[in-house]
Amino acid sequence: MRDRGQTSLPDAAVGEAWAYRARRQDPLVQVMVLKVGVKTPRRLLIRFVDDDFEGRQNWVPSARLKALWHDVDAGHGPRPSTWPTWRGSCAGP
Repeated sequence: MRDRGQTSLPDAAVGEAWAYRARRQDPLVQVMVLKVGVKTPRRLLIRFVDDDFEGRQNWVPSARLKALWHDVDAGHGPRPSTWPTWRGSCAGP
């Protein structure tokens, strides 16, 4: 099974649906991975799924893929069950 931790770049495969975000303030949108580039830094050819994008495709850095689409809760971000456990890393009040 592949590691999909937030600290490493996503290990996306052709045909997978991912949540994409270009900038922190942008909403997550669904994309499909069409190709994986061979040069570094690694880039992916993606197709935006929503009709608003009219089938737009773009080569993007893999770091813009935030989570597998099925792990996204109604477009609001990754589900809490997929968040890393931070127990003991923060001092409580």
